[in-house]
Amino acid sequence: MLLLDQEVFLFFNELKIKIFFFLENCIVSLCDQWYLKYGDEDWKNLLKTHIKDPKKFWCFTDTVQKEMEGTVDWLKEWGCSRSFGLGTQLPWDPQYLIESLSDSTIYMSYYTISHYMQGDLYGFTQGTLGIPATDLSIEFWDYVFLGKEYKPSIKVPEEKLKVTKT
Repeated sequence: MLLLDQEVFLFFNELKIKIFFFLENCIVSLCDQWYLKYGDEDWKNLLKTHIKDPKKFWCFTDTVQKEMEGTVDWLKEWGCSRSFGLGTQLPWDPQYLIESLSDSTIYMSYYTISHYMQGDLYGFTQGTLGIPATDLSIEFWDYVFLGKEYKPSIKVPEEKLKVTKT
C-alpha cells in the first residue's frame, strides 16, 4: 500500500568494499530496508508552510526558527528500519524494526500527547483522557498527527481527540 501510494520507495545498493576508520576494509552489503521520503518536494513544501506559520508553529528564538527552515532543505531519504535487535516493529511490515534514531523521532511526536495517553512512566495507568491502548488505531494516529478526517471506526470520541491537537 505504501509503495503503491508512493509514500516509500525501493532502494538497492550493490556490494562494495569501502575504506573506513584506520584504513580497514569494510564490506557493505545489500540490505532490505524501508526509507522515509524526507526529500519529497511536496512534503518539504507542506513542512515549510507549517513551520513558517506562527499560528501553528513557534520557536523560542529566531535562530532556531531559521535552523528549522534550513534543515528542511537538506533532509533527504532516511533509512528507518532494521531487521535485528530490540525495538518497535514497523506496523506495515512486522519483520522489520524501526531504526533507533527514527524510533526516537517518532517518540518525540508521541511525547507531545503522552500525558493524555498514559498516567505513569510505564503506561500501566491511563492518562487524563482515559483512552486504553487497545483503542489506538492507525486511523487514530492519522487523525491526531496527520490531520486526516475523523472516521467512525475510531474507537475514541472525536471530542477527546480534539484535545490532543491543542
